[in-house]
Amino acid sequence: MGILVPLTILVILGCTGIIPDEPSEKDTSENNGGSGSGNDRDGDGTPDASDCDPDDPNTNPDAKEVCNGFDDNCDGETDEGYDSTWYADNDNDGYGAGEAKTACEQPEGYVEQNGDCDDGDKKYNPGADEECTDERDYNCDGSVAYDDNDNDGYAACEDCNDDDKAVHTSTSETCNNKDDDCDGKVDDNASDCVDMYEDKDGDGYGGDREVCGCEGTDGYSTRTGDCDDDDAAVSPGVRETCATSYDDDCDGKSNDYTGGSAPVANAGRDTSVGGDTVDCVESGYGYECDSCGRETDSLSGSATDADGDTMTYKWTVSPSGPSIDSSTSATTDVTFPEFAAEEPGACAEEDYTFTLTVTDCAGESDTDTVVYTLSCCGR
Repeated sequence: MGILVPLTILVILGCTGIIPDEPSEKDTSENNGGSGSGNDRDGDGTPDASDCDPDDPNTNPDAKEVCNGFDDNCDGETDEGYDSTWYADNDNDGYGAGEAKTACEQPEGYVEQNGDCDDGDKKYNPGADEECTDERDYNCDGSVAYDDNDNDGYAACEDCNDDDKAVHTSTSETCNNKDDDCDGKVDDNASDCVDMYEDKDGDGYGGDREVCGCEGTDGYSTRTGDCDDDDAAVSPGVRETCATSYDDDCDGKSNDYTGGSAPVANAGRDTSVGGDTVDCVESGYGYECDSCGRETDSLSGSATDADGDTMTYKWTVSPSGPSIDSSTSATTDVTFPEFAAEEPGACAEEDYTFTLTVTDCAGESDTDTVVYTLSCCGR
């Protein structure tokens, strides 16, 4: 019974025509060889009819051109974009000469750098050093280091300016904004130098460090006396001001300048205070009216100073009676004394004059006044 089951399966497979490993009819569809227009023998995704090498999957119109001597992307050109220009280097000094050769890889005996004026002698090339005592053009630039263009007796290789006869290594340095002696420094130790002082803050005045220099040399001045050479706002050329607490003009004293303009005080606008109505009763001697109470208000003063000096403030009042909370502030509260009406239907008034005195640190001052009118009415 166990043998019948496999036999039955074979019979069924045979009847349906499905037998494993039996060759099927040849598939001639595209991407599987054959002679159709859509065939792609190398499987690179390009039909054979459009592929310049249908047997090479690395060659097709979508491939990237590389330096290999083949037309990789089927555009009719070989190694385009990789061509370089090369020159024969017969003396192996790294510089070539003669007719150029184009190739994407460096041919043997060729280099990319051109310009060798003697390709048979490696001592001659654009990178060679000139010898000061040799009259030959080693670096192929058309001139030699031995040249003396200004005829001052010094070769170009020893002369920092071979177009100026007055400039060479034996010339004395002078104040002319040139490096006369070819030491790499301009106007240093000049024969006609003058006493100068280092001016670190650039305010036109130097400190104590003295050198012999040239007028106009950056960082130096012929004027000295700067007591703070790190602050351009401090020097003998600055006007003393009370806006700072230090010695602005380097005269050894702080806030000693008194020639400035005086400040201008502004005490504010005249103001009325009170005006309440209180009860009055008749007495044997006339009327007695209730008090309006203690009134309060604010003094609002200000001041300006053209010199920018710091200022102090002082409030006073006449007649006495009101109390000023802060008499040394520009603005402050003030409390008036109690005040009473004299009779029904009448208002009693009292004027108080407040004076604001403003003084700058140089001692210059100005005053201004404001009047506050206190009133109380009876009924």
